[in-house]
Amino acid sequence: MNDLFPNDVMQYLENEYGKAFLALSTDEQAILATIYLENEANHQRLKTLLPNHPADITKMLQHLVKQGMLVSTGGRWAVYSLASDNSLAGNDQSLAGASTGLNEPSYPNNEPSYPNNEPSYPNNNQSLTDKNAGLTGKSLRIKTILELCLEKPLSSGEIARRLGLNLQGLRNRYLADLVKNEYLAYTYPDNPKDRRQTYITTDKGKTFIRS
Repeated sequence: MNDLFPNDVMQYLENEYGKAFLALSTDEQAILATIYLENEANHQRLKTLLPNHPADITKMLQHLVKQGMLVSTGGRWAVYSLASDNSLAGNDQSLAGASTGLNEPSYPNNEPSYPNNEPSYPNNNQSLTDKNAGLTGKSLRIKTILELCLEKPLSSGEIARRLGLNLQGLRNRYLADLVKNEYLAYTYPDNPKDRRQTYITTDKGKTFIRS
């Protein structure tokens, strides 16, 4: 079935989610590709496209949400969309009404991570870790993200893979705040949801790195 989707769609999803996407079943990949093309879809729509039992479709949707690849809105009559489309604008529902400034206490160290077969970048990341050995918790993560995006603009998926973080957790806990506080900037600022979107460190972010 996945042969029916354009190559650039599947390539985008692979670039965005890395080996986590390749590890999905073909039906789960088809769900992501469908939602990519249609912007959103509900269970009823997917039932018309997939040969699977409705209960199996429900399980796949739940798995994709758990993996941080999809987000759902609407409760029982949920509508699903790509997590990347709902996080890049920096107005995540999980952040609504909450203060999430850069000086918050550190998050626990047990946040979900990508599977162990995710690509690693030992030389680059090890040097960053050594350089920031005096920092802990969220401050260390923030500085590392800024240093990564200082070298070249990176997508959220690439940052997540380099740091071994859950994609949705990275966006909710770090990227949204860093953009809001002007430590990071979009490379496509006129369209935060652009599928080519990447992040680059600003002058304010450079000052934070040097502090």
